[in-house]
Amino acid sequence: MPLVSGTGPPAELFQIDPNKVIGLTAGPYRLQHMRQARVQGMHMGEVKTYVDLAEIARELRHASALMQQHGWRCIDVSFKSVEEVAKEVLRWIGREEGTACAVRGETETSR
Repeated sequence: MPLVSGTGPPAELFQIDPNKVIGLTAGPYRLQHMRQARVQGMHMGEVKTYVDLAEIARELRHASALMQQHGWRCIDVSFKSVEEVAKEVLRWIGREEGTACAVRGETETSR
């Protein structure tokens, strides 16, 4: 489920065992590139905040803080194939320990 800026996740998400929640994230530049391609492909026109690098970095920091606060694990999918992500998720399903999710490139976008 996407974390949409300006709205909180559904309450049901907080009722799930934190070991069963795995967030997917991407670096701000990669996410901006994906969003720009989506805007062009869907002929959405001008969507400045959706592709704004500073806004994307803010959204990623918010998502990272939310995941850390609730103990949810996270995978940076910036340059991973679907198969690599699936393999990592499957590996984590059988384990109790997790890792924190850090937003890659945060210092690059905060300049």
